[in-house]
This record gives sequence, C-alpha cells and structure tokens, in this order.
Amino acid sequence: MLFGGLHDPNQLLGDTWIYPGCPIPRDNGDEQSCEPDLTFEVTQPELTRAYDRQAGVEYVFAVRITNRSYGRLQVQYFNARVPWRRRLYWPGVPGDSTRERPVYRFESGRTFSPVEVLNHRVRERFRLNPGESWEGLLLAYSVFDSIPKYFLHGELYDVRLSAVDQYGRWHWSYIEMLIDRTATMPALSIRRPGKGLFEKAECEINCFPSRAVSTPRPAEPQGNERVPKTAPPKEDEISKIQAQ
Repeated sequence: MLFGGLHDPNQLLGDTWIYPGCPIPRDNGDEQSCEPDLTFEVTQPELTRAYDRQAGVEYVFAVRITNRSYGRLQVQYFNARVPWRRRLYWPGVPGDSTRERPVYRFESGRTFSPVEVLNHRVRERFRLNPGESWEGLLLAYSVFDSIPKYFLHGELYDVRLSAVDQYGRWHWSYIEMLIDRTATMPALSIRRPGKGLFEKAECEINCFPSRAVSTPRPAEPQGNERVPKTAPPKEDEISKIQAQ
C-alpha cells in the first residue's frame, strides 16, 4: 500500500524516526544523539598527562565518572582515543607479591595506590547506581611508539575517554590532556660553542679570570732585607757617551 507516494510511512521521517526511549544512532560515529549515561570529567588537570618515553607513552587521567541514567550500570572496560591513534593498554588489578600492599606500577617507576585508581572497577564486582560518581585515576600505556614530534611539550590536546556498559553500549566524553616530554627532551647546554683554539683561549681569559696566565711579580722583601740598588754611571763612561 502506498502512503503519499512511499511504500513505507516510516520513510517520511527517515533517520529522525525515534521510538519511545530508543533513539536511533547517528550516521557519524563521533557524535552521540543525546547525552551519554556515563560521563567523564577532569578533576585535576595538572595530573591528566601523557608522559612521553623512548619506547612508549604512559597516560594518567584524573577524572570523575558519573552515572546520569535511571538504572544501575556496570562498566565492562575502558578505552580512549588519543590524537596520534595508538592502542592503549589498561592495567588491571596489580599482583605484586613482593609488597604487602600491591600498587600500580609503570615502567618509568611511577606508582599508584589501588585506592585512588579506577581501572579495576569493572564488571560484576562494582556497580554504579543512578546519580553516583567515581573519582580517581585511570591509568593506561602504549608500547613501541613515542608521541609524534609535532605534538608539543606543555600543550593541551583533546582525548576521547569511553566506557562500555553491561548492555554493550558505548559512552564517551572529550577531555583535555597535557603533553609531558620531560623524559625525552634533550638536556639544555648553557656553554657557548667555541670557534677554535684562539676562541677557547679568549673565553678562558674573559670567562674564567682565575685560569688566565699572568706575569709573575718579583718577590717583596721580607724583614730587614734591603732591595739592591744599581750603581750610578761613572764620569768616564759619561764622557765616552757624549763623545759618540
């Protein structure tokens, strides 16, 4: 049966057709049709950083995760999309048997207490009730590749943090992250390069006066010692000089 020249009346609304409480996803995967049920907010910008290393990157996200839905949610796992498109690994429950209290540890030596880390709050062990929030650190790392050079030290860049609930739904928010290249930046040299042997000698005289070579002074007389005086010329020697 035709309906206004169309075979299906639902085509009148196209992709805007929405069933009660069930919005249809947009074509663009980077845009959400409504506010997500799980949101991420940065709580400590000074801690939210990407630490560049020679063979990988370490990520610390200081965030607050809030359940804005009307039902209890269980986070299955976390994920993040960084501007340089690297796969991130999320460490689980630490199992360091050499310590009385296990800690999260990065390869760089940074350690974090499980009390302040949110990585292990996943699946059936932890549930987030409506309106509740978790506040802490999300830790991740990538291997083999460092941050590309065109991402500058000390600059802020957008990161998409996401989580998957027990129904398989994705929830994400965009946050800002600071780039930290302290471990890979070359050491700053304050010495001016010389141009040769004479430039080096001149620099030592001007910059380091104590190293400059000086003419030795005659020793000063000590006690009653007298300084010898030269005898005046004789009269015959004077007459010879005048005759010349």
